[in-house]
Amino acid sequence: MELENMAQTSFILKKLKQNQQPVLQGQKLELDIKQSNRFSQPPSNQNAKTQNSSIYCIRFLSMSKRFKIEHLKVKHFVDAIQNIQNLTGKVKVIGTIFKIMRLKPYYFQQYTEIKIAESVQNEETCYLEDRSGRIKLEFTNCKLNLPNNTSKTINAEDLITGIVVLIEGEIVGNNIVNVQSINLPDFIDPPIYKPLNQTAYVCLMSGINYDVENNTTKLRHLIQYLQGNLYCGSGDDVSQRLSQIIIAGNIYGRQRDAKRCLTGSIKQSQDFKQLYGQLQENIKGIDELVNELAGIIPVAIMPGQNEPVSQILPQTSLQKAHFGESFENNSQVSFLTNPAEFSLGNILFVGTSGQNIQDIKKYQTIKDQPDIDLIEMNLFYGHLAPTLQDTLIQQQQFTNDPFIINQLPNVYFVGNMKSFGTKRLSNNLRIISIPSFSESGTICLLNLSTLDCFSFEIQ
Repeated sequence: MELENMAQTSFILKKLKQNQQPVLQGQKLELDIKQSNRFSQPPSNQNAKTQNSSIYCIRFLSMSKRFKIEHLKVKHFVDAIQNIQNLTGKVKVIGTIFKIMRLKPYYFQQYTEIKIAESVQNEETCYLEDRSGRIKLEFTNCKLNLPNNTSKTINAEDLITGIVVLIEGEIVGNNIVNVQSINLPDFIDPPIYKPLNQTAYVCLMSGINYDVENNTTKLRHLIQYLQGNLYCGSGDDVSQRLSQIIIAGNIYGRQRDAKRCLTGSIKQSQDFKQLYGQLQENIKGIDELVNELAGIIPVAIMPGQNEPVSQILPQTSLQKAHFGESFENNSQVSFLTNPAEFSLGNILFVGTSGQNIQDIKKYQTIKDQPDIDLIEMNLFYGHLAPTLQDTLIQQQQFTNDPFIINQLPNVYFVGNMKSFGTKRLSNNLRIISIPSFSESGTICLLNLSTLDCFSFEIQ
């Protein structure tokens, strides 16, 4: 009963501070997290009048060089779409997929009260375009050839805007091609995985969605587990060997009463006061939570869709001003961008807070497709967020596109997914789908000495 009363006020674990201490601290391997500046560089040109076509052009020019040379030496290969106009028969050409969907939600429409059940409809049209022009695509028993030497049958509904592909098909009309096969860019090998000579784990989690009014029992049990004070059977030694916690977005909960305050109301000023009071309590509670976690293990936090930072990708790191207690009491807190690229030991990580995969889902008709399969396809596309500048907003990077995957990581993770999933694509590469902690109570534990990964549920 006493613990339940504590949950209704704030996340201050006074009893745990007084009566419980972390165990076996000496066994933990200390690793420094080193973030690259890949996603933190400011835009090179902030001219607001420049159109987004330059970003597609940069993406096309960069990724069109990554197709196998044997595809480009056949006699029916065409180096520009505009040259197809007077041709007949077979054709091969490289371009960027663009889909016109009648119910496609625009970015700002996603934050209104208007909800569209389905974005993908039978009326959608698929095009292939480059700098010279555009052709319409039709599909009949079309095969998608994947970089892992497998293939599958697809149609227009399975493609997404923004991916650079090489198509092969038959010209069936004026600027219309019936596509028989699609090839994706070559798969780039990840860096050689160098296992640590000592067992160490990383805890990956996302979607805490902290709200002072919600029950915080799972969060208290999480801290007890990390301290080594919660008996869990055979996996107890893992908590004693944790070296880092990565929170992949949505540590803040979405404010439920914000829309009501923005509508006309006699009590509008009073509603805003109440809203600001709740926000203040949540910020304080999150600060206390991070302070508790960082007192046990170093913590790195990525922003997400709910965080009080710009929603334009790449998202900048969170403000230290919101974490006064955490920085005052310890130095084990670091803030990452979203997406983030960093290394722990000799292992290269790349991760996102989930907006890129959530947006890809809007383009596809397969609603029950596992998140881990979408994450795998995301790497095959060669771009972390192909739908940027269509249904996601990106900073205007005119000299380079940091979302292009020029080097694969050893670990690629995506937060705020529906369920846990993981695949080892090679000896040097593992992908991880991290579920929302507030909904599932699940954390992901990655062994840095073997790259093995498993989930752990906290109730």
